[in-house]
Amino acid sequence: MRPSHSQRHEPAPGWPEFWDLYYAGKWEPDTYELLRDLLRPDDLLVDVGAWIGPVSLWALELDANVIAIEPDPVARMPLHRNLSAWPRARWEIWPCAITPASGVDAWLSPSTAGTFGTSESSVVAPASNTIAVQARSLPDIIGDRDARVAVIDIEGYEAQLMPTLGPWLVEHGAACRVSLHGRSRPVDAAAWFPGARNIHETIDRDALVMLP
Repeated sequence: MRPSHSQRHEPAPGWPEFWDLYYAGKWEPDTYELLRDLLRPDDLLVDVGAWIGPVSLWALELDANVIAIEPDPVARMPLHRNLSAWPRARWEIWPCAITPASGVDAWLSPSTAGTFGTSESSVVAPASNTIAVQARSLPDIIGDRDARVAVIDIEGYEAQLMPTLGPWLVEHGAACRVSLHGRSRPVDAAAWFPGARNIHETIDRDALVMLP
């Protein structure tokens, strides 16, 4: 199911095949259903690895507020344009990578095709094709605000991030959907989310969902 009023948004140029899937309700329908079930007006979604904003747009359409976090400078341009269709007070974009602690060095790799701006950029060890990006911890960004849901898609870096971030999300009562990639398998879900009342994989087994 797609948001009933998603057609109001005219996305930034580019990725026509992706947006066709998006508006047909064929891209990550389980993610939309999770947001629809959990988010209420004025709740806060944290979109880690926001790319060009498809998840953030769903949250805005559900009358939630958004923290969109995207370290890829090429992806951030259409991300900003896409979110700009909504009142500025309801969203913010952070140009950084999320790491276990703030102030550490972080390097971003391009896609397998060697380009930035796709959904495949990831935090990795420094190499000839990586770029240095700002690194922040999610608790530092959120501060004293209460996040209702965190959606995390960081192309494999979840294996390094979630053992630290997962327990914090449980402690602070935030539900989470984290996409899984080759580098993060096998997953010790109980170690990522200790004490959570419900942890399960999505039907296609490409993500974990945690309800605190």
